[in-house]
Amino acid sequence: MILRPIERRDLDDLVDLAHMLDSVNLPSDRDFLENRIEQSLHSFRHGRAPADTPGIYVFVIEDQEAQRCIGTSMVLAKN
Repeated sequence: MILRPIERRDLDDLVDLAHMLDSVNLPSDRDFLENRIEQSLHSFRHGRAPADTPGIYVFVIEDQEAQRCIGTSMVLAKN
């Protein structure tokens, strides 16, 4: 297993995880999760967010043998 930044290709796995948990941090809402991935990609690409917006960094735990995400973690970075 590896811990790595989330990628667009992880959306289906993230949706599956969210259906099991349906928590505040990982709601069972495909559109929300797709937007969260895009926010994370933006944060990783640009390094920091504007002062009024936290940087959102989403990581996944990938089971390399099964080639699927089995967990997530998120960091909200504020300036």
